[in-house]
Amino acid sequence: MVIKLQVLEGAIMFRRIKQRIERNLIDEIKNLSATDLECVGTYMLNIIEEESLVHHGINKDGRPCGYTVDSFSQDASIVGEYSVEKDYFTDYYEKDGERHYRKIHKDIVHALSHGGSNLKKIYLITSQEEIPSFRKEFNKTKDFLENRNILCIFDARLLAQEIYKQTVNSVDNMNFYKDYFPNFVQEFENYEYYGKIPSLCDNFCQDTKVLDKIDQFFQKTTPICLLYGVSGSGKTQTAIEYVHYKASEFQNYIWIAGDDWPAETSLSAIQRTRGGIPINVVGLFNKSKTIFIIDSLERDVNANDFSELSEGFEKGGRVIITSQIKSSVDFCMPMPELSEDVAIRILGEERNEGVVKQVAKKCKGFPIMLSTIRNMVLYEGVNKEELYSEVLANPEELVTSDGVSLFRTILSKLSTKTRERLINLTNTGTTMFDIDFVRFYCGVLACNALQKLSILISTNIPGIVKIHDLICVAMMEKDESYKAVEVLKKYIDSKKGEMTPSILRQIYLMRYKIATYKENHIENDWLTYALLQIEGDEKDKIVEEIYGQTFAQNMNLATVKCLIEAKELRGYHIKMREETEEYFDELIREYESTLKSISDADIKAELLHHLGKAYRRRKRYEDSYKCFKSLLEIKPNWHATYGQIITLGTMKVSPEIKVDAEKCMRRLLGDMLEDATQVPLRVSLATIARMRSYRDITNEIVNTSERVDKICQIVASAAIEDIGQFFEGFVSVTSMFAYHYSDSCLTLAENVPDMIMVSPQMIEDRQWINACEALTNIATYVDKNLNGQLFDMLIDKGIEFGKAYLTQKRISAYEARAIAKAYIIKGEGREALEVINFIPEEKRDHWILYRQAEAENMLGYSKAPVTAKTAVELLERDKRNCNRKSSYYHLLSKCYYSNGELEKSEEALLTAIGLCEDLKYKQELLNYINQLKQ
Repeated sequence: MVIKLQVLEGAIMFRRIKQRIERNLIDEIKNLSATDLECVGTYMLNIIEEESLVHHGINKDGRPCGYTVDSFSQDASIVGEYSVEKDYFTDYYEKDGERHYRKIHKDIVHALSHGGSNLKKIYLITSQEEIPSFRKEFNKTKDFLENRNILCIFDARLLAQEIYKQTVNSVDNMNFYKDYFPNFVQEFENYEYYGKIPSLCDNFCQDTKVLDKIDQFFQKTTPICLLYGVSGSGKTQTAIEYVHYKASEFQNYIWIAGDDWPAETSLSAIQRTRGGIPINVVGLFNKSKTIFIIDSLERDVNANDFSELSEGFEKGGRVIITSQIKSSVDFCMPMPELSEDVAIRILGEERNEGVVKQVAKKCKGFPIMLSTIRNMVLYEGVNKEELYSEVLANPEELVTSDGVSLFRTILSKLSTKTRERLINLTNTGTTMFDIDFVRFYCGVLACNALQKLSILISTNIPGIVKIHDLICVAMMEKDESYKAVEVLKKYIDSKKGEMTPSILRQIYLMRYKIATYKENHIENDWLTYALLQIEGDEKDKIVEEIYGQTFAQNMNLATVKCLIEAKELRGYHIKMREETEEYFDELIREYESTLKSISDADIKAELLHHLGKAYRRRKRYEDSYKCFKSLLEIKPNWHATYGQIITLGTMKVSPEIKVDAEKCMRRLLGDMLEDATQVPLRVSLATIARMRSYRDITNEIVNTSERVDKICQIVASAAIEDIGQFFEGFVSVTSMFAYHYSDSCLTLAENVPDMIMVSPQMIEDRQWINACEALTNIATYVDKNLNGQLFDMLIDKGIEFGKAYLTQKRISAYEARAIAKAYIIKGEGREALEVINFIPEEKRDHWILYRQAEAENMLGYSKAPVTAKTAVELLERDKRNCNRKSSYYHLLSKCYYSNGELEKSEEALLTAIGLCEDLKYKQELLNYINQLKQ
């Protein structure tokens, strides 16, 4: 049995990727114009109703028109009405005790007057997302009660789900929706490789002769192929297609950009920056048969640079490097030129003669030009014959300038607005962007136009798009990176400084340009705050410069958030405990004083949030609770605040706080399970991490497989988003669910190899114990006989994190037992006891004594029963965890048995059975006692 490493091998990951694609589609739907929504909605209804509706909502000039319903069937039995109004679900008035949602009421009345007695279905379609409270209130209205059997409302979410389903069912549907949702179609077509490798460009045509030449090259030489050629010659697309072509022969594929591998750096030190989170390239490559792509490596390399991959090469792994640099190494291969037949297919032509043949022949070395020509004719309405003439006008153009000048000529035929927006992007000096930032910077329509033209294409990083280097060189007029930085500042301001995944991605992509800009703009603004989100010298420098500044009454939100961030970061780095306590006490006084003079709701909320955290840090739990409750009065829908109260509930607080904390946990979990995309992923992961402390809720979740599955999906999504808190959620899921849902947890582990294989140096040290414990929990349920490779990978990596922690940190009893468990699962009892001995005997609680007894029993020590009995006695005093008695008596039974004390072993086992409340575990114990009696 091989390790399943493909992203979509497991249903958990597939559903989460589908949900992610639908979530991104919702964003595109929200940006539709009124005209486009009508076109999309009418097409969708045609498919649902299996008949062509009459569409009268738009006149011959493409503008919305009145005095008619938007679309309807010939017999008037079906009516569709459409709206892009932002307040669709919130704008209502009361009349005679009845609530009327203005737009909905108007459309229903309109539909009823059109359809009359024959009306059987009213479709109300909106580009907005339905708010949670809408249905409860709307279902009480006369509009609903009188029309409930014929009324169907599609909000943006239901639209996305239906469009996804229709796209799956038909290529024709996909081609239609592509005009309105280019990002969705790019992601949909690449779903098998989502988050792993980029999608193929539009119009790409496979040339098996080229792929076979690469295959032959591998067979004749080394398992490394440096594919070189000029920009635009199709190297990247060929590498993508090669992965597709050979996918069935390999177990995994890794894709990094050349910039991720700096000169004088070993492969094991690569910090591939998918949103800032690195990947263990060497570990992944050597674990299974892998295709490893290094795209656009513009420097010299030699065979010795790949010596760390020898183990992977022995398994049949291959490396493809794309580059514009011709090298003297023996694994260098020129990019094969496309055949004329393939070039003509990319152009979208069928005939191989005359002008078509000349254009194909001239441009076949630049497939990106062929594809762009085709798309400009299709989407921009450019006259094909004129464009072909332009291409052929100067036969020497390609040779003398590597295609730059000719491509500039071709792109000059774009519509004025599209060309201007493209120049704006290329003038930033950046080739990669967050998709939502592009929409903000250029406008939704221009972004869609560039995507349809395949000028703006998806990368292997979800949410990030890029412009080809050749296009950037051809269209860049001057360096205007400062404009992009200023627009980013406005973009952050539009979100009130919330560090959404979109904003964090764009900050990371522009971090150097932001730092350069800030050299001449020293005020504490959103750009300062942006740099505080990126680890490095710049962040440390800013903290030192501003943490000592005081709050002022006239400060804006950006400045306040900068100071809060800097002050708290400074406090976290103070090593002496007393100094830290004094520092945060002073910070509390500063927050309290500032709050008295602040009236702005957003600034007040921010200060309350951090004051509550500071109170909690100083164990002023009642003050912290009151602070968070006050914050909820200002911002009742802040999920993070409920999360803070949940954290409070895990501490030594009053019964009142514990009760309210449990209510907050139930509310947050309810929101997450209803629609995980509505809760920030970081908040969701932190909530899952705290679930173990809420035993009743955990037991309720365990009894519902559907909810367990949804929680696993949320954790799996962190591997796509590259959230650093992944291991917090991961350890909780494995601790809570591995026993009853071992298959789900194993599937989760198998389908996030990028995260499982990271080395300790690649994540924050505070996550090392979480990683150790989570990997150990899963390894416990792997059958070594059936899947020894997976077991070894998990437990060895868990021990690696444990060892790293031992060298860096002062160890507590909790951490010692987590690391000891890893050694025990691996069968290394002596090493487990060595770790446990770091904890003085007088400080060993029942948790660590349990692991000590396990290790002693494994080694055949006669004192194991004594240790196990002491653990049981200490557990008796722990009222909170006394429900674990059955497992402790089970261990005691095992220790007696190993010691030859069979009567005591049976007695302890019977006690364990009597105490056991878990049906599955009780059956295990019953089976065990039957074995003892045989």
